[in-house]
Amino acid sequence: MNVMTLASGAELGAHPAMALILGGIVAAFLRGRAASLCLVIAPVLGLWYVWTLDVGSSSSIVLFGQEIHSVFVDRQAKLFGYLFHLAALIAGIYSFHLRDPWQVSMGLLYAATAVGVAFAGDMLSLFLWWEGLAVTSVFQIWCRRTERSEQAGFRYLFFHISSGLLLLAGILFRYHEEGDSALSLDSLTDALESGDVGALLILIAIGIKAAFPGLHVWLTDGYAEATPTGPVFLCAFTTKCAVCMLARLFPGADVLLLVGGLMAFFPIFYAVIENDLRRVLCYSKINQIGFMVVGVGIGTELAIDGAVAHAFTHVIYKGLLFMSMGAVLFRTGEIRGSELGGLYKSMPWTTGFCIIGAASISAFPLFSGFVSKSLIMVEAAREGHLNFIPGKYQEVPDGPSRYEEGLRAAKDRCATRLQSRWRGEIARRRVKRIRSDQKDTRMQKAAVTLAGAIKPATDAVSEKIMDAKDKAKSVVEEKATEI
Repeated sequence: MNVMTLASGAELGAHPAMALILGGIVAAFLRGRAASLCLVIAPVLGLWYVWTLDVGSSSSIVLFGQEIHSVFVDRQAKLFGYLFHLAALIAGIYSFHLRDPWQVSMGLLYAATAVGVAFAGDMLSLFLWWEGLAVTSVFQIWCRRTERSEQAGFRYLFFHISSGLLLLAGILFRYHEEGDSALSLDSLTDALESGDVGALLILIAIGIKAAFPGLHVWLTDGYAEATPTGPVFLCAFTTKCAVCMLARLFPGADVLLLVGGLMAFFPIFYAVIENDLRRVLCYSKINQIGFMVVGVGIGTELAIDGAVAHAFTHVIYKGLLFMSMGAVLFRTGEIRGSELGGLYKSMPWTTGFCIIGAASISAFPLFSGFVSKSLIMVEAAREGHLNFIPGKYQEVPDGPSRYEEGLRAAKDRCATRLQSRWRGEIARRRVKRIRSDQKDTRMQKAAVTLAGAIKPATDAVSEKIMDAKDKAKSVVEEKATEI
């Protein structure tokens, strides 16, 4: 009896991750530059294959009598397929100098498992690729071969194996309640909000890989102890797989608004006091994932598009920042900010690329982060999710004119503020005029008082002058008479 048979849904010849899988296997047996070539060739072939896939195609396997939908191609899967192959290509070019076949092989297999998650057709195939993410990614930490990296790798593996077990438990809970229908990758938002335990376990499992608050320790711990090239791989796949699954399984879940908001705020306080520059980027990474989680939690088409777009741009600019820090670590052997300085003189290209990444993560206009973040923020305002800010936003009623009423309320608030400011300006001018009049009055009184005070003295002086004048005149007349 065959243990496993294949079935094709729409003539899907090979799995979208096959090029990366084969590249990883081949790289394990090669040495030197030949192994590094796999880092470039495999992602390019995989990217071409994803481009040829037709939306709606699928494939399945029968394993121990259970049909597993291993691949289903839709627009979201293709988009993340492009993203993961592009990220693998960028990380491969950056890591081309590596001569460690084990690290090269695991990097390609890690990217392959991410592609597998994006194209998973049901819960069972998702679980298999989900566990593959944990096993292949940890080698980006262990390959640094230090005691700290070994310990950090085991802690990293504990969290991600726990994520896989929670995912399996959630699948089993739902399968026990609903049967085969629970294995489909349909939205679980309604089940979650109705208190379904299986849906809650699945959300927590995804939340671990998304670095939800309290479940984020593996990220800041593991990334900081990885190899110089490791974080470039790590930042591209694990958390983005979590965002991909949140968008597929929990769109519009209200709890994600709260979780995403916390993720966007709390890491900043840790980042500003952190000395390890890669840990700083880890905290900022959690902050950026928070924007994506909020976009998924809003649940509208534009918000989810914004979350996916932000995931796409985040891989690029965060990868650029981790490349910059990896270059600093590779060049100086130091990553503590307090021990570094003046690197713009010796590493001008790295400085320039780091500035570009920093501008994008700061949502500076004309950079990619500005576009993707704006999609999420605009939709959050349009849907009235900024009402939690006291005194700034008014709650607007539900209905088709919700956005228009929100704009009208904003215009009324602006008009009220302008009126109050104008009244205040009028009052200030009136007080100024009154004070000026009072000052003029006081000056006039002082002038009158001063004139009254000096008048007797001036009169006395005038009399003396007249007396002296008369005496001088009489003396002149006497002298003239004598002559």
